[in-house]
Amino acid sequence: MLPRKHKLSRSEIEVLFKEGKSMHFPVFMLRYSRLLKSGQNKFTVIVPKKALPKATARHTIKRSIYNLLDEFGIGRGNNSLMCAIILKKVDSKDNTALLAMILESVRKII
Repeated sequence: MLPRKHKLSRSEIEVLFKEGKSMHFPVFMLRYSRLLKSGQNKFTVIVPKKALPKATARHTIKRSIYNLLDEFGIGRGNNSLMCAIILKKVDSKDNTALLAMILESVRKII
């Protein structure tokens, strides 16, 4: 799990949505920017109720994405990157393909 200092705050999310760039994929969308002044990478994962109605499933996917970012060292990098991962369609049973796509796309922008 990523530490709190590597997660975006509400004010940073607002700045990211106003001034960041986006990449669209069939299952998720990335909003990213290099406007961060702290020098650390910061991430957030957004899973709307439309994608998964049950809160436990939403939190499970969020945790798995945060763990993936932390495991591969992306979340703790020093590229001053702000990134929001917004999921559109989610299959709550099999997330391995989704996690692989997210990892690959985040590595591209870093």
